[in-house]
Amino acid sequence: MVCAVGAGVSTFKNLFFPSAYEDLIHKYSNQYDVDKYLVMAVIRAESNFIPDAHSGKASGLMQLTDETAEWICKKLDINFKKIDLFKPSDNIKLGCFYLKYLIDNFKVNKK
Repeated sequence: MVCAVGAGVSTFKNLFFPSAYEDLIHKYSNQYDVDKYLVMAVIRAESNFIPDAHSGKASGLMQLTDETAEWICKKLDINFKKIDLFKPSDNIKLGCFYLKYLIDNFKVNKK
């Protein structure tokens, strides 16, 4: 870890948040108004940036279940049968929409 810190912030960032899907993350986080670093953190925690990750019920970078993906597709008027949860663009798009939904619907009023 000392080497990463000595190498600079960009190297440190790339160790924890690889830039392989940065364009897709930027596109869909902007489209759905979700912080791109939150999206990266979810991907890191759920799949470690491995697009074909599968955990029994959930699939892809953001580990979406078929049931959740189908619900999102209905909301977005997308044909669920044309979605591939292992395809980064599909997974990140649906995942960003879902994160925005969760943020908007489960906000805690901090006073």
